[in-house]
Amino acid sequence: MLMVACSTPDQGAPALSAERQQLRAEGVALYDRVSWTYQNRNAAALARQLTQRHSDPDQVMGLLPLEPGDRVADIGSGVGFFTFRLAKAAGPEGRVLALDIQPESIEVLRARGKDRVLNPYDNVESRLTAVDDCQLEPRSLDMLFMSHLGFYLHSELMNENVTMLACLPGALGPDGHLVVLEYIPPGLTVDYLVPNFEAAGFQLHSSQYFEKHQSWLFVFRPTGKEAGE
Repeated sequence: MLMVACSTPDQGAPALSAERQQLRAEGVALYDRVSWTYQNRNAAALARQLTQRHSDPDQVMGLLPLEPGDRVADIGSGVGFFTFRLAKAAGPEGRVLALDIQPESIEVLRARGKDRVLNPYDNVESRLTAVDDCQLEPRSLDMLFMSHLGFYLHSELMNENVTMLACLPGALGPDGHLVVLEYIPPGLTVDYLVPNFEAAGFQLHSSQYFEKHQSWLFVFRPTGKEAGE
């Protein structure tokens, strides 16, 4: 599920500051812990507990710029906590592409997708991706959805994250939106998140704070030529 600060540096890459090395090491350690959970098949229950603790899924779904028939990518889908809700909202004519960097999460999501109560329209496609490659075709989507990926954590994103974000605006159609849901605990700040996405080619369209869950919902639109103009 987590896509920020989860990769090791490439050989020959510029030396990182001590702060950046620590951030990356913490991300790798977290990645290892989450992978262990997925391998032990407790992923669906854990994802449900964590996500419900930090958001009201029904309230979030009611605020999304999502219409029946829309094409959606759930980036960092995990085991599909929001994926299958998005698929139901998109309806039988819609399509949801679930992307994650962890093979275990994709495996669990595919298994869960066989449940026709959870996935009645069979309109979910899953794809293993990389932290620096969104694997999305140009102008192919109506909405991008990113939930609890940690892009608020640092003002300077790693190169892998910058590369991945840069490919997102071009994947949206002319009326497309990017939605970012983040749990931002006390002592941390939203000040990093919006500039990171603005630098990638988006402009903030609206935001909503959920005080009970200490979470923010941001809706962005692509800017300039990337907006389908």
